[in-house]
Amino acid sequence: MKTKSITRILSIVTVIILLAGSLYAQHRPRRMRQPAMMKPAASVGLRIGNDFKHDQYLVGAHFWLPVGLFWNFIPSADYYFTDNDFKRWQFNGDVVFKPRPRGSLYFGGGVAVEYLTLDDRTDVGGNVLVGLEFRGRRKTPITPYIQARWTFLDENREYFSLLGGINFILR
Repeated sequence: MKTKSITRILSIVTVIILLAGSLYAQHRPRRMRQPAMMKPAASVGLRIGNDFKHDQYLVGAHFWLPVGLFWNFIPSADYYFTDNDFKRWQFNGDVVFKPRPRGSLYFGGGVAVEYLTLDDRTDVGGNVLVGLEFRGRRKTPITPYIQARWTFLDENREYFSLLGGINFILR
């Protein structure tokens, strides 16, 4: 991966972290009642989407693992449906920030590993993502969401994917 791509990824992740801190400071209630703050629960999910640069559909699965009140680690795997005889997989390790633990907006980034069977090649890069969860008023264990993800592998391999899916909360 070129130095220019690494610098771009690090710059984007730094901006995301700074924005997350700013949003947290602006939205934090003056008096936080301890019983009202519930620890987020882990969830497992399925998703479908489209890589718009290569015009390939994808299916995938992921885990949401809370690592704090506002932070989640999301390991995931996606399989892309290609027109050729080769197979394309992408494995991700993303960290996302939710300004409100029970809220709907989240954003973050992480590591992307893409495997192509065509030439038995593995590329490592980064992801930047933003998403919305659609929580209803009822306490249901199913949460639909949409997510926009930008993946940067090298100078010639940058693409945008739009994903949608369902999370099943594990309580």
